[in-house]
Amino acid sequence: MTLYIDVLGGFRYVQWHAGMAELADALDLGSSIERCVGSTPSTRTSLRSFQGYGSASGRSYKVLFSNLGIIMQVVQKEKQGLKHSFEVKIPRSVINQNIETKLQEISEKVTIPGFRPGKAPATLLKQKYGGSVVGEVVDFTVRDSYTKALEEKGLRAATAPKVEIKEFGDDKDLVYTFDVEVLPEIKISGLDKLKVERIKCEASDKDIDEALKTLSERHKGSRELTEKRPAKKGDHVTLDFLGKVDGVAFEGGEAKGYKLHLGAGNFLPDFEEGVVGIAVGETKDIPVGFPVEYHAPNLAGKTATFTITVHKIEEETESKVDDELAKRLGFAGLDDLKEAARTQIGREYDSVAREKNKKALFDILHDEFDFELPQGLLDDEFKSIWKQFEEAKKNNQVAAEDKDKSDDDMKSELQDIAQRRVKLGLLLSEIGSTNKIEISDDELRRAIIAEAQRYPGQEQKVVEFYSTTPQALMSIRGPLMEEKVIDFIFDVANVTVKSITKEDLFTADDSAKSPAKKSAKSSKKAEASGDAETAKPKAKKAKKE
Repeated sequence: MTLYIDVLGGFRYVQWHAGMAELADALDLGSSIERCVGSTPSTRTSLRSFQGYGSASGRSYKVLFSNLGIIMQVVQKEKQGLKHSFEVKIPRSVINQNIETKLQEISEKVTIPGFRPGKAPATLLKQKYGGSVVGEVVDFTVRDSYTKALEEKGLRAATAPKVEIKEFGDDKDLVYTFDVEVLPEIKISGLDKLKVERIKCEASDKDIDEALKTLSERHKGSRELTEKRPAKKGDHVTLDFLGKVDGVAFEGGEAKGYKLHLGAGNFLPDFEEGVVGIAVGETKDIPVGFPVEYHAPNLAGKTATFTITVHKIEEETESKVDDELAKRLGFAGLDDLKEAARTQIGREYDSVAREKNKKALFDILHDEFDFELPQGLLDDEFKSIWKQFEEAKKNNQVAAEDKDKSDDDMKSELQDIAQRRVKLGLLLSEIGSTNKIEISDDELRRAIIAEAQRYPGQEQKVVEFYSTTPQALMSIRGPLMEEKVIDFIFDVANVTVKSITKEDLFTADDSAKSPAKKSAKSSKKAEASGDAETAKPKAKKAKKE
């Protein structure tokens, strides 16, 4: 998984009265922090990108703060592990200087009756714009000064500093304190001594033959019956149906000319079993029970009556793995189909092996490196995982082995996963930074195009979205960086390659049962199913052909 932080805070509470700035509310920049969370495909790390708090480039008074590091006074009040507390004092002259500069900039842009642009008196400008200008200047001063203070001390903030104004008013210096948790110092060494085993699996001729046999079964031909007989399992039946609950038809419960493959399991069992035995031209009412966990609340646990009329029955014909099958699927012949199958299966094996290799590498890195973790990051990561889990519970998509666990037990498991993600994320980020691993513009552009291609007809909108939304762009950049860092480690580590069978490749390990992974997947499934037709009597998703 991938995290990004930005400070959006502003002073909403500074008012100007008779040339005096008064603080109406206490300053808390911590409350104005916006956290943007994106999941990486592996969902095992929390790779962070820190943009720097308080960045305000382009403002007219930025130049006046160029020597702020010399002007301001910074005193460390407390240090406990990764937690630091500082007091900062900024001369009032710096604030005043920037207020005047900002007011002058405003006077050149706005029109005030009776005055030419840039000629309005300062007192009038203060009356009209003073409150907002003081707020903006003080906001910038605080953010810019604590950023510089941390830079001078060689510290990197892990979470947003919590700021409290201690003193500020008419002719008074700005004095504030800020508490901050910083990133740990991670020493990266010995990557070349890591012993890592990489697995690989080649597609065998047997694998290809089995895949083509399965393919032929899915693409069997069919012929319409010439003799009259009842429908049976395996037939393709064209029918009309109308469903009612307590005599009332429900939305999505009607279709005409629908082609149903009996035995494919695409509809509820009661429905398919009820169609078996009906001949062409016959109409029959059948009872269909909806599961208690059915996705449509108005149908869950209820029994509907479906009126079925069969119009046509087609029986399957034997399908062979030959040139005819290949041509039906758009290939020149069987050899081309086999080559395409080998390529596709090879990619699938490589993808699964890649994920298992990454998991094994993460296990090694997690055990090999030891450093203190910022509690703020752990808390934030746990909240994100717990939210996914609760979403899965709400949609009744929690893994079977987790359904009877107490919240305390689940929280304990998920906190361990949060710890692993944060640790690996910080570690991979540091490895990338230390070794100057970067994402090129071309790599980023290709990734955006690949993402856009997942939305046919909306490609341009997707590209524009990522081009204009920095936070979304980081959700693309994060996984790319993770993959590049992983490749780097594999390149420098002491790697041995082990060939394994397909059976071993697809044997689940304990990590596959991770509740966090299941929750994340379940949450995505819930989102995907949100637009499903409410009342179509499906028991499960149709098998892909």
